Amino acid sequence: MTESSPNPEPVRVDLTFAIDSSGRSAAHGRTSSNSPNASALVEQLGDLIKRSLTGAAAELATEIRACTDVGQHADAAKVLKLGRDRGVFQLPIGMELFEAIGQIKTADLDDDMRRIVQRCHIGAAQVVKRHEDVRVVADSLLNDPGIDLSIDERANVEMAHAIALIKTGSVGTGLRKLKQIARNPEITAETRAWAWRNISLSMNGREAADAAEHSVDAFLEVGQKFEAAIGLRGVIEASKRHDLKRTNAAYERLLQVASDSNPLMRALRATMLHEYAQFLMELRRYGDALEKAKEAVDVERTLSGRTSELIACLHGAAFAASAAGDEGTAATFTLEANALAENSAVAPHHARVARLVSLLKSYSLEAAEALENDASAADDSDVLAGLAIARAMSDKTLDDAKRLEIVENQLASNKSKLLAVPLLSAFGQLLERLGGEKEAASYFERAHEAAPLDSDVFARLINNLWHTERWADAARHLKNQIDLVGKHPTMLGAYGRSLLEEGNAWEAVGPLGEAHDALPEGDSKTYLGGLLQLAITIASKASGKPQKPETVNDDVTVEEITDALSQFAAFVSSAQRMGFWKADPQKGHTWCSSPEKFGQRLLHTYLAATFGSRVEIIDEVHAGAGRIDIYLLAQGGLRFVIELKMCGAGYSSTYAAQGEDQIEHYMRNKGTSLGFLVVFDGRSTTNGEKLLTDSTTATIREVLIDVCPTIEKRQSRRRTGTD
Repeated sequence: MTESSPNPEPVRVDLTFAIDSSGRSAAHGRTSSNSPNASALVEQLGDLIKRSLTGAAAELATEIRACTDVGQHADAAKVLKLGRDRGVFQLPIGMELFEAIGQIKTADLDDDMRRIVQRCHIGAAQVVKRHEDVRVVADSLLNDPGIDLSIDERANVEMAHAIALIKTGSVGTGLRKLKQIARNPEITAETRAWAWRNISLSMNGREAADAAEHSVDAFLEVGQKFEAAIGLRGVIEASKRHDLKRTNAAYERLLQVASDSNPLMRALRATMLHEYAQFLMELRRYGDALEKAKEAVDVERTLSGRTSELIACLHGAAFAASAAGDEGTAATFTLEANALAENSAVAPHHARVARLVSLLKSYSLEAAEALENDASAADDSDVLAGLAIARAMSDKTLDDAKRLEIVENQLASNKSKLLAVPLLSAFGQLLERLGGEKEAASYFERAHEAAPLDSDVFARLINNLWHTERWADAARHLKNQIDLVGKHPTMLGAYGRSLLEEGNAWEAVGPLGEAHDALPEGDSKTYLGGLLQLAITIASKASGKPQKPETVNDDVTVEEITDALSQFAAFVSSAQRMGFWKADPQKGHTWCSSPEKFGQRLLHTYLAATFGSRVEIIDEVHAGAGRIDIYLLAQGGLRFVIELKMCGAGYSSTYAAQGEDQIEHYMRNKGTSLGFLVVFDGRSTTNGEKLLTDSTTATIREVLIDVCPTIEKRQSRRRTGTD
């Protein structure tokens, strides 16, 4: 028989606990004991504190009702004010408090107390999403002649009214009001921060990201780092579908901001490290992903009451380690996660998830039915949704119509963001099986919009659009994806093919050429080479300049080449100008990655289209100490050196003019006296000004091609050598 100690050693617990009005909480603690039950004690104390704090609003509501039930409305208002001063409105608020405040009759209250009651009523109505009530009370407060609101108080009430307008459908009016508040120079930085926060939550894409950035700066101005970190999370959510560079920068900035020891801040840091690791995994930056995933685990280990989150971080770290080729580390993280799951309240859910993963790998009808029974009894919606996908895609006893019905029902009832993309993708695949390829495209598009970095989903979308010959849609999606993730040869090739099939051979030449150059020797390079030649051939027939009949005496003249280059310049300025640029939200327009190469392909294609076999076009010919961009061997014996240069936006006029010296060097080496300096002119203020001096030999001719990306009034000024 084991006897317990009559005087157990006391255990000291140091606990830091934080909670906000949304109910988010986190605790960080340590004990003086090394007992395995010590961490459980910290977690239990945190739960006890949370339960006591979350009941504060209900207790305040009971006290208010005790006064209003006997007609003591002034006393009820005093009770409300006392509760507000104690910080109850910084804790979770429920419908009980909102309804209790609504029972206070404000008509007989003095001005100051009436203002306090109505401000509290608005705050409670916002929390419980009673937007119409917010509008009514805010209107009453703003138009009460007896209440003198400060500039910031009025701005905050107007902000609540604007948000209510947005929530009830008057989005344009509400946003206009919020922007007026945000740009009011008389309000404090904190009020401005909340105005920009609410603007960002009411918009999408770049505008939402810009507004969130403004809120971050304002919150930092007043030292509210936690709210600034939340704002940066908004930047990430708004940017991840269109600007990966900005998304990555926002993650890094958030981690710099979220560095306090406050438990809520630490919990947010752990969550964002975990999400950042997943983001880096999607970008195939496995080493960086593993580093962030490990840090997420380390931070979660310091927090209490977040066992489920720690398990998720451990699994994320294991996945990243495996992708990075570190199977030993992956196994260690997996073992720790499994051990935690077995000894915690979240064990059943994690066990069901493990069973679901096994089913997705190897489907068994008996195992699926058993898992469905367990998940239904526990109301585990995530597992049920995943099970529907597994059953629909793998159960051989079902026909395709039944599979479609299962996924459609689950899609209609699904509340899990995690499973929305797999469900949409599965539904699209089943529609394709049943002959609904065109209908399936919209589901693949929705899945891609929700997960823009999911390469499998994107591949299904493009394949669907190709099979249904929706080439323009495919080209649009591919162009957007290239802008998002960068120029991968496979994607460039697909984009070029889509443009070619759409009938836009000129546009197809650029991406097909880039993809062809980037690929190593092999079948893919050969295939793209064939597509590139096809694009050039088709473009030749549609160049707009009829080719002269080829006869034995039809020699090419200097003026013909000069005329062709002039027409090429006009064509590029009107139809290809923006192909040389990429838009940057911060820097404006910048040159594409290889503008000279892009221009060279266009010129090669145009000359081939214009002259056919009357000229031989040779790219990148060695000549002395350099390479000739384009060397023309014309029927009749003439030889031409063509040098291409960029000018403007980082390329100086001096740099472009140096092409003259290069041409003279090349002409000496090739024994010809005929050369052209072709300049793609991106200068904004000196566009069109000559680069070569009058003393230049007459056999070198200058062709300036206007590719300036912006429409500005060009003012002539004296060239200084830079632009």
